[in-house]
Amino acid sequence: MHRLLAIVLLSISTAACQPGYRATSPEVLYTKNADTALDLQVPPDLTNVAEGEQFVLPGTSGGAITRNTLLPESASVQFVRQGSENYLTIQKSPEDVWPQLQAFLRAERFPIAKSEPVAGVMSSQWRELTEDAGRNALKSLLNSDATVTRVAFRIERGAGNSTRVFARQQVAVNADASVGPEDVWPAASHDPENTSELMVRLMVFLGVQEQRAKGILNDAAVSAVLDEATLQSTASDTYLVVHRSYIPAIRRVSKALENLAPGEVTTDSNVGRVDANVNGVAVSFRVTPVNISAARVTVNAAEPLTRQQQQALLNDLRKQLV
Repeated sequence: MHRLLAIVLLSISTAACQPGYRATSPEVLYTKNADTALDLQVPPDLTNVAEGEQFVLPGTSGGAITRNTLLPESASVQFVRQGSENYLTIQKSPEDVWPQLQAFLRAERFPIAKSEPVAGVMSSQWRELTEDAGRNALKSLLNSDATVTRVAFRIERGAGNSTRVFARQQVAVNADASVGPEDVWPAASHDPENTSELMVRLMVFLGVQEQRAKGILNDAAVSAVLDEATLQSTASDTYLVVHRSYIPAIRRVSKALENLAPGEVTTDSNVGRVDANVNGVAVSFRVTPVNISAARVTVNAAEPLTRQQQQALLNDLRKQLV
């Protein structure tokens, strides 16, 4: 009996090692049902994306500004920190700077709430703060109300033909923002540390516009620096580059699709997939990391999309992101 039992166990173990496929095996699912197999993909590789930092360029004065330029310098715009105040000194008259501030607010998606040229004061309306921005992200996650922000600028005429620009930024929960006078700005909004990033973004914006006027940068290069996302094409592919790290990029794509295609939007950050129904067509957007500050977005559907259809879908998504 012992010998017979050993023979039976040996036969079972040998049979288990024999090659063979069943209808439900993953290999068959990958060939017979590609859409189902997508769910079995390995999550995007996030281990080497930081290698993109090696391409960061120093901010040389007068050099062409790119998105990878580290704190770019400009001959006509200087960031000044004096005691407890930050401001920009711009080698242009206030009359020239004023419309550029308006253009900056439009580029940052801030509707203008107040514009007083005589006083040199301009402030924006509230807008929602993106989840990946600032140190208030945790506050937005802990509160059911959206976290919103607004900014304001004040300009002064400087020596010669120059202008000094001061800024402030306020962040609040939406419910708090609707309480109290609109013109009341809390003391925290004057904190230089809260405005430093805003001032740097303004400095980059002004520097890029100056380089466009001088012919150093063309329109495409300016968009590549300032826009949230850029549409790019190669001989074999069309894709969208979102200038955010992997997880924030997925969140931005998902939020944009909710605006673009009202209805159910399904997001799976584990495999970088966002599914939506756009104009009656079920499409799947794939988000993959490029480097620590960029992600690539492609689109496909059950029925193969033409190159023109891919470009149209990605361009519609881009418009929701910029």
